[in-house]
Amino acid sequence: MTLPDASPKTSEPPATTTKARIAFGVSIAAMTLIPLATTGTNLAFPEIEATFDQTTRSVLSWSLSGYAIVSAAFTLLGGQLSDRWDATRAFLGGLAAFAAGSLLTGLAPTAAVLILGRCLQGVGAAFIVPASLVLAVTEFPPERRPLVVAVWTAAFPIGSAAAPTLTALVLEAGTWRWVFIATAGLSVVLAVVIMMMPMRVAQPQPDLVPQTPDYLGFVVGTAGVALIALAIVQAPRWGWTSAATLGTGLSGLMLMPVFVRRSLGHTRPLMDLTLFRYRTFTVATLANIFISIAGTSVWLLWPLIMNNQWGYSQVRVGLAISVTPALAGTISVVSARWAQANGYRRLLVPGSFVLLCANVWYVVMLDAEPNYVGVMLPGLLMYGVGMGLTFAPVNAAALLEVPETEYGQANAGFNTIRSLASGLGIAAVIAAIGEVTGDPFVGYDRAFTFLAITSGAAVVLLAVAWPKTLAAAS
Repeated sequence: MTLPDASPKTSEPPATTTKARIAFGVSIAAMTLIPLATTGTNLAFPEIEATFDQTTRSVLSWSLSGYAIVSAAFTLLGGQLSDRWDATRAFLGGLAAFAAGSLLTGLAPTAAVLILGRCLQGVGAAFIVPASLVLAVTEFPPERRPLVVAVWTAAFPIGSAAAPTLTALVLEAGTWRWVFIATAGLSVVLAVVIMMMPMRVAQPQPDLVPQTPDYLGFVVGTAGVALIALAIVQAPRWGWTSAATLGTGLSGLMLMPVFVRRSLGHTRPLMDLTLFRYRTFTVATLANIFISIAGTSVWLLWPLIMNNQWGYSQVRVGLAISVTPALAGTISVVSARWAQANGYRRLLVPGSFVLLCANVWYVVMLDAEPNYVGVMLPGLLMYGVGMGLTFAPVNAAALLEVPETEYGQANAGFNTIRSLASGLGIAAVIAAIGEVTGDPFVGYDRAFTFLAITSGAAVVLLAVAWPKTLAAAS
């Protein structure tokens, strides 16, 4: 993904136009649609299970992890096609795939079609994310673009704040299918707005246009991650030491060195591994894995506990968990700018520690007795603070030492790894919960213990490896 040239074209920068504001609004609206495909699906998961009651939970979990893995696999390709086409066409292509996937999911007669639709949604999201940023900033004068980027970054957590309530209201009025049908309709509306308003776009980079992306590396990397996730998801049913689990997992692991070699040797790899020469990018990206596992997987646990175990209605669950993204979105708008002046280590280490405390709280306090105020709410608040201090700032921290000319590839790589971590985290949590036999809270304790370990790993990594003498970004 290549951002438009930030240098002014005239001595007096152009004023913000109506076209710029509309493009910005559409890009923000598109980014807030993404949580409906993540948070919304997690909230609707109990009803999806009830609809496809002949399908095991481990298979249905691919409607969650499959979306994340496919989105990760196509994010770099979506960014590169934004260069080769232009941001507007890539954005429209993403909306078309997202709308088609949403409609297919909403009308799915079988679990297989449901998973297929979710994967198609993932393809659309992979195009929307890189293209929407370019679309948001292109029409703005250069001096206003940093603020535009800051608001764009906060759009996802802000959208996540609205997603639980909106999803719950739709579930209360109809079924889970209407969540996806409504998402398809909104995607079409956004596409129509953009098509009626031709946009000025950045020209593709001449040195990149003649080169062919590493499609073989894309296939190898995607297959490797998918096989590893499949082994994790199916291990409770196959057995952790069975030939099927070990064979599938080892097959995925064996493909990863091939992907690394392709990425290092290709002139236009889907994952530019030379970016890891920057220490802050390396540390932030590794910490991003642990933060994303915890921050994504927990959205599956909350609805399952409150709906399946505590008997909360969908609307009540949506309202109950909306406090977390609302708090995270509010904090994330301020925290990234604070970190630029004071340094990211002072923000990311405490934020990761708060996530650790939230998961330990649930391990110690959670039980079958419904108690929102005394048990669930404190953890939700801690998660809101922790995500606000880590989720968006760690993305900015990854770009701290990266030259501006490499921002697009670095950001695409960072978000690809974030999506992969989210998919694997969901698979691991599903495996920890297992099929419902006996006391389900034993499985929830295992899941939150796993998330506590991953959060703790982020704390240790950031505290030890982040450069202590690194000056704050200007």
